[in-house]
Amino acid sequence: MAVFREITTTEPIDLSDGVGAYRYIVDGAGSLSLRKALTPTAFDGDEDVDWEEIESTSHSGAIEWRLGVRNHFYVTDCSITPTGFGGYETTDWVNIETSKLP
Repeated sequence: MAVFREITTTEPIDLSDGVGAYRYIVDGAGSLSLRKALTPTAFDGDEDVDWEEIESTSHSGAIEWRLGVRNHFYVTDCSITPTGFGGYETTDWVNIETSKLP
């Protein structure tokens, strides 16, 4: 069974490990960004003051992004056609990153 969460510019994923706060969000350029909060103002504040970008992933033609677990792997996918994740892999969406889960 696969479990996914789609990420958009208006629907980020916020994560906390009890020590820090992090956010996956699609930025204005269409890239998937992982950000870390630096102050209590966090993601409502300014970049490099209240939060910093840890990594950014881009793919030409990306429409939507999703993170999830598929077949014991943590995956990052992006849609590349309007059909998106309801369509076929490599035709309507592509896998960008795969990591084996323990």
